Amino acid sequence: MPGKLKCGVPGALLASAWLAACVTAPANDFRYGEVLCESGGLAISADFPSGGQHGCTVGEDGAITLSVMAETSTSGPINPSPWYAFAVDAARSGPASVTLDYKDYEHRYSPWLRDGDGTWSKLDGAATQVSEDEHRAVISFDAARGTTVVAGHPLLTVQAALSSMRALAVEHGFDEAVYGRSMEGRELSAFTKGASNAGTVIIALTRQHPPEVTGAKGYQAFVEHLLETAPAGFWGDHLLITVPVANPDGVEHGHWRLNMGGVDLNRDWYTQAQPEIAALTAYLEREAGGRRVLAFLDFHSTWRTLIYSPPFENASPDAALLPFLQGTLDDPSCTQPEWIFGHNETSGTSKSWALATLGAPGITVEFGDDEAEANIACTAEQIAESLIEFALTDASAAD
Repeated sequence: MPGKLKCGVPGALLASAWLAACVTAPANDFRYGEVLCESGGLAISADFPSGGQHGCTVGEDGAITLSVMAETSTSGPINPSPWYAFAVDAARSGPASVTLDYKDYEHRYSPWLRDGDGTWSKLDGAATQVSEDEHRAVISFDAARGTTVVAGHPLLTVQAALSSMRALAVEHGFDEAVYGRSMEGRELSAFTKGASNAGTVIIALTRQHPPEVTGAKGYQAFVEHLLETAPAGFWGDHLLITVPVANPDGVEHGHWRLNMGGVDLNRDWYTQAQPEIAALTAYLEREAGGRRVLAFLDFHSTWRTLIYSPPFENASPDAALLPFLQGTLDDPSCTQPEWIFGHNETSGTSKSWALATLGAPGITVEFGDDEAEANIACTAEQIAESLIEFALTDASAAD
């Protein structure tokens, strides 16, 4: 089983080496609530933070089938990001299998297992048998006595993501600000680094879409490397604003895409009808308004690693950043992102809003669902280094 990690337990404190190892969890610390079904000494639950939305049936032969259900959408069909995360409590060790039924959707995320000591391991591909139409997948694994968690990615709960940023705050002198509350009343937190009177702002955010864990990993690697690499004096002239969990309700409830209002938050940046985006846009305008926004980066996940950006010829004051960034992302040891150019003023995305409202070259950085941890870190660190180089070169030219 390749790709072992120690992480994802609810409330775990993530250290600065988050991508590489997270933390070692104590044995048998995982807790879940209501049992969905039981069969053959196995009890299935999804009642825990970031657990999927599942129903459970047991066939006459004792086979367990979990339905993988999306949250309710108020704006048509939901993006096909069928998140699953469930706990298997085994009375004794032995082979186990669970069938995932996606109905009209298709299997997307490769399964990971968390064993009783908190170790996450990616299952070998042969352990998942996907039907020809991809609407069903049978996951087979060895269940140890006790609780095993099966999920589309190692869990990165709201609490774990915030704990990670708070650890960085202690190490690097971040300030935390609560800029609003979600639809369910959860705090919306931002973290800032730099002088309050800095003339230049860098903005980074993630987790508008709950299952996009590789995007969150890229965000984390970017922020860490930016802090570790920026030269002395950099934060006297620059202010970093970061948002680690833009959609905490969706992450908490294991949503595929939406907030509790049934809305894709990355289509709400112009209407600002949802409390999460209304609060975030007001906060960013308040903090960044009147300053030069050097870069606005929104980290996501999709099937492959790519970057969405406005066209290079766009009239943004900092449009020169875009070709500079593309030209410097050339390390052959990293995954080279595909660049997709476009600017839709009516799309309601964060990058369109950033360009229209802040005059900033909004960039959406997407990491592949199955991108290796090392590749994510490599590309994210390149982006951080390129941004610092551009900022320093630009400042020298201005002088």
